[in-house]
Amino acid sequence: MASAAIRSDEMVKDYLIFRGLTNTLRTFEAELKVDKDKGFRSNRIVEQLLAFINLYDLMGLRNYWDHLERRLFSRLESAYSSNVKRLQLSVLRLYIVNAVQNGKQERVLEFFDKLSNELQNAIEWKEWFILPFLRNPEQQPTFELYFTKQWQETLTISLQNFLSVIFQSMPLPTLLNYDLEQQRMIKLQEENSRLRNQLAQKERERILVPTGSVPTEEIVDDSSTSKSENSNVSKLSSRLYKKTASPLPIRNPPSTTSVNIAKSLPIPLAKSTSVKQSSGKKDEDVGQAKTKRDEGSSQGGRDVPKSTARQQSTQVYQKERQQLFSKVPELSPSKDTQDNLKDSTKLQEGSRYQEVAKSQEIPKHQESMIDTPSNESKTTGAESSGTDIEGKVQSSSAIGSPAYSSEQPFLVLSQDEYIEHHSAVTVCKFSSSVSMVASADIDGVVKVWRFSPCPSTVATIMSKSPLLSLEWASKTDRLLLLGSCSGAVKLFDTTSKRTLCEAETDPLYPRIQSLTCSPNDTAFVCSATQKQTDFSSSELYIYPESKLMVWDMKLMKLQKELPLLSNSGCINCCSYNHNGHLLITGFSDGKIRIFDMQRYESLLSWKAHNGQVFSAQFSPDENSVYSMGEDGKFCQWSIQQVGQKINDLAIHNGATGPFIVSGYGGYKQEQIPNGKLFAFDPSGSHVMTCASNGAVIYKIEEDKFESTLTILGHKTPVVSVDWGSTMNTGMCLTGSMDGRLRVTMLLSH
Repeated sequence: MASAAIRSDEMVKDYLIFRGLTNTLRTFEAELKVDKDKGFRSNRIVEQLLAFINLYDLMGLRNYWDHLERRLFSRLESAYSSNVKRLQLSVLRLYIVNAVQNGKQERVLEFFDKLSNELQNAIEWKEWFILPFLRNPEQQPTFELYFTKQWQETLTISLQNFLSVIFQSMPLPTLLNYDLEQQRMIKLQEENSRLRNQLAQKERERILVPTGSVPTEEIVDDSSTSKSENSNVSKLSSRLYKKTASPLPIRNPPSTTSVNIAKSLPIPLAKSTSVKQSSGKKDEDVGQAKTKRDEGSSQGGRDVPKSTARQQSTQVYQKERQQLFSKVPELSPSKDTQDNLKDSTKLQEGSRYQEVAKSQEIPKHQESMIDTPSNESKTTGAESSGTDIEGKVQSSSAIGSPAYSSEQPFLVLSQDEYIEHHSAVTVCKFSSSVSMVASADIDGVVKVWRFSPCPSTVATIMSKSPLLSLEWASKTDRLLLLGSCSGAVKLFDTTSKRTLCEAETDPLYPRIQSLTCSPNDTAFVCSATQKQTDFSSSELYIYPESKLMVWDMKLMKLQKELPLLSNSGCINCCSYNHNGHLLITGFSDGKIRIFDMQRYESLLSWKAHNGQVFSAQFSPDENSVYSMGEDGKFCQWSIQQVGQKINDLAIHNGATGPFIVSGYGGYKQEQIPNGKLFAFDPSGSHVMTCASNGAVIYKIEEDKFESTLTILGHKTPVVSVDWGSTMNTGMCLTGSMDGRLRVTMLLSH
């Protein structure tokens, strides 16, 4: 990747010079000189880190590592976050060890003074606070390893290898892909040319043409006087077809799996025994006629010994020819080879066999025995196609269906229903351990309940002002955040069943529309929206302005307010990535915005939908973003190339909302989405979406998006879903407009 980046930089420079964009060229070169990514060269990055350590520049080291976090490490899967933390820990320890070894005691004290707030609660640093007060720390068993040269070199190599793997696996922009694809195409062309030469050489070695055993006048055309042992096999075959009285003897037949070689043979590939006998009989007659002709010519000739030698040569030739014809069936393609041939190849072979049969005057009752493409293969193809269709229908089976297809990715084990809500559900979510559920309805009532062994209510939460949003605290089932329509955020304890604390937001933005907790620390984000004033507007529930605020859950204090553009509309949804470094938000103006939660600034923004963005999430690999909008579309967007749509997924009608229930007497209820409209399984290969009477699970692949299972059981549209997992079982949570919730347990295959 580093070499490709260097070549691409040179190409950009040449283009700017060609266009005369000198100011842009100077700016480009100036930025390249201070490039923190070092042209994606891992050794240069490691050298920069070591330079900060040798210069005792602690803040420079921290800032550069934060840059690597935002640029590289934040895009890794959650499984590798522990590796990143260990590397960061080792780099900081190397800084201290280097300062101690060089007698820079003041740098060691400075390190613990500046980072004490971060390190005092970390178990890994518990024993290191005594380091400044030790006289010979390298002799202590706790620190002895870190002062060895072997450990320091191992850390450098490990860090460089880790960065190299990241650069090799990270998605590349189009310009770098073009360079790599060009090199790949050149290598493929060279490999193809080499393989063609090897194949041609193998064919020449397999087809041996002995010139001594065949009479010269039988091989060479009457009008030709030249003789060449290296003549092309195909030309020789055409000449032999013209003179059927003297076909070419082949001592070593070619392999039956090579169709191209078989086509070039002058002998038809017959399967029928009757055809073989007929052709053999005819060849015997031709051989006898040639023998008589040779005898007549020898009697009339002057040199009798020469004729006798020719006659003996002809007899030997006839014996070899008969032996060859007796082995003709071995040259026919095997059954496995024929099955792998395309229909066009079979038709071509069949027509060629028929022409050869006609040229040899094979009777009509024997022509039918020649291997030609039949209608049986077409019938078999139709039958297999029908079986395929039946499999797809079965794979989209409903709950309780007795038919179970082996193609199904999940097996429905059980389904539990919770019916304690008396109005339409707005949002429902599993706790972190997937043992409890929190759900809210349009009346503002929140229920905390368990679904195992049977659905039972743990707590019912009601307040003076209706509750609009909820979110479980990370890594615990005890704390639950609740957002109201009066500008209050409550922290509720599900064990003691009481509100621990309550925080007030800006009174001008009273509606707490969405909440999300950071996966790594105690911070959480809430979106607050101005109060709606015009209920008669056709643009129902679209609010003029919002605020996006970061709070500390322990202190329940406002930490930071994220910058938003004016007239951006209401924030309908927000969600962290796996390590809490990025935050994705969906706005009512149809845009998706991604924020850097370490610098508290907006990174990316693009127009995603015509209308509101109801739900947006990072993909499980965090290389893309999925979103659902008011325009009824389910889309996948690239993070590397901002605003580029990867897939426009063909979702069923009614999956994206708004959700409508109609009844007798003109009754109609409409509800816009407030919870998650789709949820991924832990592997990221399947996604569950809302449906009119349940939920539909789709399988996600690179080239297709197909329904695999339908979860039924609801009588009204499902408006919120969630997916949790324990071991190899999945828990699918669905909440509908009739106030009913269901937890469906699936077994993964």
